[in-house]
Amino acid sequence: MPASTTGVIIVSQGQWFAEIAGVPLLQRMLLSGHKAGVRRWIVCVPHGGQMVHSSLATAPKLRHLTWQVYDATDTAAETLREALPHEDVLVVTMPVVFDHRLLLALQDAPAPTLGVTTALAATPADLVVHEGYVVANAAHGAPAYRSTGILRCAGSLLSPLLPEGLAAAAPQTLLLTRLMAQSRVHALDVSQRLWCVISEPLAPSVSTAEGQLLRSVGRDGDSSVLRTFDRRLSQALTQRLMRTAITPNQITVLSASIGLVGALLLAQPSPVWPILGSLLFLLSTILDGCDGELARLTFQESEFGAKLDLLMDNVVHLFLFPCLALGLYRREYDMLYFILGGLTFGGILVSMAVYLPYLLQRQKMPRALVRVHEHLASRDFAYLLPVLALFDKLHWFLWAATLGSYTFAVAWCIVTSRARRQPPDAARQ
Repeated sequence: MPASTTGVIIVSQGQWFAEIAGVPLLQRMLLSGHKAGVRRWIVCVPHGGQMVHSSLATAPKLRHLTWQVYDATDTAAETLREALPHEDVLVVTMPVVFDHRLLLALQDAPAPTLGVTTALAATPADLVVHEGYVVANAAHGAPAYRSTGILRCAGSLLSPLLPEGLAAAAPQTLLLTRLMAQSRVHALDVSQRLWCVISEPLAPSVSTAEGQLLRSVGRDGDSSVLRTFDRRLSQALTQRLMRTAITPNQITVLSASIGLVGALLLAQPSPVWPILGSLLFLLSTILDGCDGELARLTFQESEFGAKLDLLMDNVVHLFLFPCLALGLYRREYDMLYFILGGLTFGGILVSMAVYLPYLLQRQKMPRALVRVHEHLASRDFAYLLPVLALFDKLHWFLWAATLGSYTFAVAWCIVTSRARRQPPDAARQ
């Protein structure tokens, strides 16, 4: 079914302007909706429309979005009704933090559909779901759910209810009641999606929402090492960076700089400096996760930032492995290390030659190919490097890097060759 390209936000009582990870909640809703395919937002407020309009108009991140603010105190009911399209719209009626994937799930659902989450206790509760529909009454002990305040319904069905909803203290309850009187309302369980109400007391509510946001910014291709160690460390840093003026691109450059310093230390003949160098490279790897996390949390993702991150990663690798070989050579003056360093450098160049064209192309790669790249190009070895340096076994790593660089190139060629032979629809899965 066609995706809803119009979203409606009914600003009622609540913390609609609380800053979540450095972004005001109302702005976050608009930006999340944009990622889910919503191209136009209608923001309806019972009063104070000018203040809401000013807060949105002065937000640089919203310049590419289309939105209108309607104040019920100076807008006729007929004007409100005419603002809504007849086709399906996505509606938000509560001050909640949600992931754009929640809206994508609703995009695939038939209208009218309400997003619901599992309640902590059995009925009585917010609402009851029976055979996939929201029902008014059910037997005691039936599964209880909470309304997310986010639903999808036809604009023509919503438009006559909107003026009354704006005047209500709890518009989500009133709209649901009125919709159920006209049509059966599907229930979509989004308990596995990010959803968090912003309520009083504000501080713990915001803290909970930010914690859930941080846990949601990992990638599907993350290895068990990344999920267990790297992401926990990088998210702890990101949590402190998200309220500062530091940008993701600045973190990318800082991460690469630390990695290059670590590479230079690995080139030193002393057995002590390589230990410090390997630790700096590990720090660089952790910071390398922060730039993407911060970009996704604060909606600072950009094509330039993605390419800069990719470029810096490869620059660090081009220095790291030859410097490691140089350090071993300077300690033992064994030409084998010099040869291995040259082979590794060549393997990295070959790997870059086969996979960079795919990563730099304008069109998006199939998801399966992205996951394969994340697994093949994983930096899990950053955790092994300090251990090998501590026990003076870095030559083991050099052998593995030499073989691994060419193995990566061959594996990437095989995977992309198979991806090209797949039908377009299968490649997008």
